[in-house]
Amino acid sequence: MTDNHATTADTATTAEPAAEPTEPTAEPAITPAALPAAAAAPAEATAPPAEPASPKSTAPAAESAPPESAPPAAEAAAAEAAHPEAPRPAAPRPPRRRLRAVLRWTAAVLVFAVAGGGSAYALTRAQRTDLPGLATPGDGRLAFPALTAVGQGRVNPGGHHLTDVRQLLLPAPEGAKPDPSFPGRDAYLSASAYGKLYGSAATTETNRLSENGCRRVAATAWTLPDGTRTQIYLLQFGSSGLASEYENEVITDATLADAPQSTVDGTVPGAADGVPPGTLINPYNEDDPSGPTHLRYAYIVSGDTVALVISAHKGSTAYVPFRQTVTLQAQLLG
Repeated sequence: MTDNHATTADTATTAEPAAEPTEPTAEPAITPAALPAAAAAPAEATAPPAEPASPKSTAPAAESAPPESAPPAAEAAAAEAAHPEAPRPAAPRPPRRRLRAVLRWTAAVLVFAVAGGGSAYALTRAQRTDLPGLATPGDGRLAFPALTAVGQGRVNPGGHHLTDVRQLLLPAPEGAKPDPSFPGRDAYLSASAYGKLYGSAATTETNRLSENGCRRVAATAWTLPDGTRTQIYLLQFGSSGLASEYENEVITDATLADAPQSTVDGTVPGAADGVPPGTLINPYNEDDPSGPTHLRYAYIVSGDTVALVISAHKGSTAYVPFRQTVTLQAQLLG
């Protein structure tokens, strides 16, 4: 019996050393207090010896997955310690610079548009002679008031003017001095006063007016600052046929006392100058002035009315203002 007990004791003694290596296999639990130390220590300190990695593997042991028993907060802390987070890109700034550039360019375009529009308006409103580089000497044209009676004096199908011929007299231009000895639009001129324009043939021409049925005579006159004197006479007859007959006779048989020698002026205003259709113009130019003044005159036939326009100036009478006056008077008779 003694031998059996000894054998049993020996067996127990020899079995105890074999059980020792298995006791430390239980891995201690990780507590929150031990997280910093666990994160800093390598994984090999707590894990049992592992088989040596193959030569081709280059991953460090620290990258091995944490124990499944670790809480999520510990996993996040360990990941942040092992892999520091890369810096995040800055958020894009709002496009203020682009907006400011658009506003600046828009303002610049508006400024140039306003300036250009103002300059264009100023150029269109200015007179040609007032523009630098375009200033040219005036051609002598006169500044007349607006012809408000244009259209009112047009003849009817029978050739009669429906407006008082005194209202169809061309008004004096700017700067001109009206002649108070002429009745203008206030009264009529006598046939005998008109006949005196023909000098010694005054009586003959006064009778000619009566024979052709002249009903009334309107007259006006003015003097320009340069000394040019203009006279306008409107003779209204009973019909357009009588007016045409008188005009044919007077230009054939009579001459003005102040222009005994005259020739027809070839540059006759026409439709291109605004002369109404059916209006006849016969202009004349004194050849050799018989006195100190030079005359230009023209007969205008429009329906039942014959107009006589005379311009006189010392030395020579300018053609442009005379032609302008004749054209405007013809338009008024329309």
